[in-house]
Amino acid sequence: SIALGLVSGEGRGGLGTQDTPASSTPVALLPHEDRRNHSPAPHSQASGSGEPLLSVTNLRFGYDGGRAILSGVSFTLLPQTIVGLMGRNGSGKTTLARALMGINPPPKSTVNLLGRDLATLAPTDVAAEIGYVFQNPDHQFVTDRVDDEVAYGLRVRGWTDEAIAARVDDVLSIVDLDRYRARSPFSLSLGERRRLSVATVLALEPKLLILDEPTIGQDYERAQQLMALMARLRQRYRSTVLMITHDVRLVAEWADRVLVLADGRVRFDGSPVDLFAETALLDEAGLMPPPLQALSAVLAQRHPSRIPRATLHTPELIGWLVGA
Repeated sequence: SIALGLVSGEGRGGLGTQDTPASSTPVALLPHEDRRNHSPAPHSQASGSGEPLLSVTNLRFGYDGGRAILSGVSFTLLPQTIVGLMGRNGSGKTTLARALMGINPPPKSTVNLLGRDLATLAPTDVAAEIGYVFQNPDHQFVTDRVDDEVAYGLRVRGWTDEAIAARVDDVLSIVDLDRYRARSPFSLSLGERRRLSVATVLALEPKLLILDEPTIGQDYERAQQLMALMARLRQRYRSTVLMITHDVRLVAEWADRVLVLADGRVRFDGSPVDLFAETALLDEAGLMPPPLQALSAVLAQRHPSRIPRATLHTPELIGWLVGA
């Protein structure tokens, strides 16, 4: 009964979008959907399908010729996956994310985006495929109104005024900022500015969305709604989400796969449940397993006949406890 009390209750809300050709009137974005509809892809490097969206091979990077911040980093991102990027402060997470965007120019033949060497692509070509949401949302704003902020990228891409207006209405409704549309972005709270920064990128439907600490300033329910929207983006557009985060609960609940950086190198690439069993690595990376995993691991040790392994999924643990 104690275990059941600790793991019960997971009601969550979710959001979604519909495909929107730039040349036509956008289809309305979908209202809230139940978080329970989210089902992560199998936890493996092959969570997605098809050709790699992005591949990184032996990437080294340092600022101004100084010591290497990234050393021999290699991994692949497949379409339609949600991937967590974790590690201590200073481990190279943001440096890596900016290299994937071309903000930190990677050496030639180290980052491949949809079959093209990212080092040879123009910034506009990269921006057409990859969206980046900064850790500090204030670094992202370029206009004096909330609605203009969402519309800015659409105007740059040549959307019609009618299509822009419809998309702005839908996106602002989804992130619950419609009532603030005429306000300055800088007058919003931190949580509201975070949602606006995500909305400006979400409106463009990128193939790869990089989120730097996406849940900073959000309460639990807002964080769940934001991640449910990311899951819907993955499902409908085969988009991949790479989220830089220290939030182990967020990774446990939403990520298909997790990368851990330490000293500029990839120290782990696999499923969240496998990561949280690596106690030495967790200590090195400054991470703690989420409570559900820790609880189920203890129960698996004490009652192996009923609890076969640690889990990150509440329904699975409850099913074992009640003998389902």
